[in-house]
Amino acid sequence: MIPRSPYATFPTGLNWQEKNLTLTPTSLQGLLIALPKVAKVAQEQVVEPKIDNPQPQEKPLGETMTDLFSQPVLPAMTDVHLPLNLNIQAFRGEQLRLTGDTDITVYNLLLKVSSIDGQMKLDALDIDSDQGKVSASGSAQLQDNWPVDITLAGTLNVDPMKGEKVQLKVGGEVRKNAQSRSGLKRAGRGHAARGCAAGGGRAAAQYGAEE
Repeated sequence: MIPRSPYATFPTGLNWQEKNLTLTPTSLQGLLIALPKVAKVAQEQVVEPKIDNPQPQEKPLGETMTDLFSQPVLPAMTDVHLPLNLNIQAFRGEQLRLTGDTDITVYNLLLKVSSIDGQMKLDALDIDSDQGKVSASGSAQLQDNWPVDITLAGTLNVDPMKGEKVQLKVGGEVRKNAQSRSGLKRAGRGHAARGCAAGGGRAAAQYGAEE
C-alpha cells in the first residue's frame, strides 16, 4: 500500500484520436509516497581483530567516461516502433516527496516530451529537488542509426559532491558513432571528458583538467 497525502491535487486531461495520444497540461501537487524502511536485523556482536583495508580510490570523471565509451553503446537490435504518437504538453509537479530509507523532496518538476513516428523530442526536463537541480533537452530517433542530440546540465546537492556542476552533451548516431562531452566543475576547478563510440566497435576518449 502506498499512502498519499490527502492534500495532493491532480488536475489533468487526456485526448486520444486514432494513434495520437495527448496529455494536456497536468499538475501534481503535494504528493507523498511513503515506502517501508528495510527492517534492521539484530546480529550478535562478534569481536574480531580490526583490519584496516584501504578503500579503492574513486576514479576521476575522465577515466569513468573512457570506460563507458570503450564498449558498444547499443547491442545489435531492431528498430523500435511505438504503436502511438505521444504528446505530453506539460507535466508539472510541486512539493513531491518520497520517504523511506532515503527521503527525497522535489520542489518543482517540469516535463515536456513528444514522440511522433519514432522521433522523440524532449523539449524540457527541469527538476529542482533537495538532491540538486537538473535540466535536460534534446531529441532521439529510435530507428535507422539512432541519431541523438541530448544536453544535460545540473548542480549536485549531496555529499561528497555537494556544489559540483555537471554538464553532459551526447550527439551523433548511436549505431555508428556517438560522441559525448561531459564536465564537472567545483570551486574554480573544471574537469572535462570526451568520448566517442561506434555502435559495434570501441571508442577513444580524452580527459583534461583546467585550473
